[in-house]
Amino acid sequence: MTSCPLSRLFFCGSLLVALVGSTPVSPSWHLKRDPPLAARDDPLGGIAALPPDSISQPGMLSSNLTVISDAIASHQAGRPEVVSAYKSIFEAVKPASTPTTIQDILAIMEDEYTGSTSSLIDSAASLYLHGLDPGNVKVSLAKRGGIDIDSTDNSNPEPPTTIYPQSSSADPSYSILEKALRSAIYIPSAFEFGRGSKQTVILVPGTAVPGGTTYKGNFAKLLSSTTWADPLWLNIPGFSLGDIQANAEYVAYAIHYISAITGGRNVSVITWSQGSLDTQWGLKYWPSTRGLVSDHIAVSGDYHGTKLAYTLCPGFPLNMLLGCTPSILQQTYDSNLIRKLRSSGGDSAYIPTTTIYSGTDEIVQPQSGSGASSFLNDARTVGVSNNQVQVVCGPGSLAGGFYGHAGVLIHPLAWELTVDALQHPGPGQVSRLNVPNVCRTPAANGLTAGDVLLTEAMTVTGALNALAYSPRVDSEPAFKPYVT
Repeated sequence: MTSCPLSRLFFCGSLLVALVGSTPVSPSWHLKRDPPLAARDDPLGGIAALPPDSISQPGMLSSNLTVISDAIASHQAGRPEVVSAYKSIFEAVKPASTPTTIQDILAIMEDEYTGSTSSLIDSAASLYLHGLDPGNVKVSLAKRGGIDIDSTDNSNPEPPTTIYPQSSSADPSYSILEKALRSAIYIPSAFEFGRGSKQTVILVPGTAVPGGTTYKGNFAKLLSSTTWADPLWLNIPGFSLGDIQANAEYVAYAIHYISAITGGRNVSVITWSQGSLDTQWGLKYWPSTRGLVSDHIAVSGDYHGTKLAYTLCPGFPLNMLLGCTPSILQQTYDSNLIRKLRSSGGDSAYIPTTTIYSGTDEIVQPQSGSGASSFLNDARTVGVSNNQVQVVCGPGSLAGGFYGHAGVLIHPLAWELTVDALQHPGPGQVSRLNVPNVCRTPAANGLTAGDVLLTEAMTVTGALNALAYSPRVDSEPAFKPYVT
């Protein structure tokens, strides 16, 4: 990989895997592998025998993961066997002691993804082994349901005005029942319903993780600690792994609903990952939402999809029988959905938008320059600022180094640009910030090592949710009738 630019060294191998379907190998920093298991001569039998009673060393983990990748590559194992084998590995992993400093957590993330060609689930197992424990792995494996802040069955009041099945004749009718759309909105007990002067902020999650878990250790905490913001969030059913067209309905409905129950006030929207794509789709095809949103802050968005999408579906498309999830297929670079979104001006903002992203994102690539997947144009002159954290902060600062897909949520620049956007007309502007001061800390002021751990450990939660998702598909969902 010597021909790969230094700033891209971590993902070039993953990109090659995603594009040509090579069999993943373990990261170069892992300890020397244990001798291969005897069962590897029989891939299906090897999977059935996984794992040993406990996994406490990287070499042992690597050997067991290789059994699965060999079985996938040889087409000797179906999806049930692969899912069962991965779950067995997670059950056997004995995590190391939890890292106690922000720098240690970020170093673990950087070590995992520098030069890595692993699938997301393999990397998640490695991160879990190294102490990035989200605290809900056993719950996820047992399918016992999520914590309260991740509920998709919330009891919310009726809106004072009719917003269903559509708010405007210019909008398509929702295809999802109103009860389901409304129940996905989580409103904290401290929410003021527009009675005070606080700005309402809707937090939209990304692929494979619900809103509560996504934002608990970053924006939900930071916004709640201010005197001027009133946050709530969406928990999209299926962890946003289903059809993006359906996920976008939850966003469009939430914009209308929250505006209605707060006295017709405008809202602002903060999105992460696929949530940015969902929101842009909603703004494009539900045009009545545009006048209700003051600001859109998009973190680690993928408006052009990602060339690394298949790392989220182990073995696919090398083994088509394993399938993938609808929204992951829709987020492949230049997918049918992506091309449709970007057509007719969909690659430009509809409302004032601030994008914040990392060039070292391990999931979304490319993420540099005007070709970054997060980059939005401004053909409508509504106001857009595009901000790559390494470019703004510079390589010599604490905040100018490696930040992954979830890591941007805790980045100090992401928070300061959000504050700037919400407190000024138009998008957040770097020119209004004291950049050297902002970038001299590795995380936003107010966040602890525990918050950073919660945020970064979403990789583990998301990988398990993506692995378990069913039904799998091998092609993108058809377009809805309103899509032209």
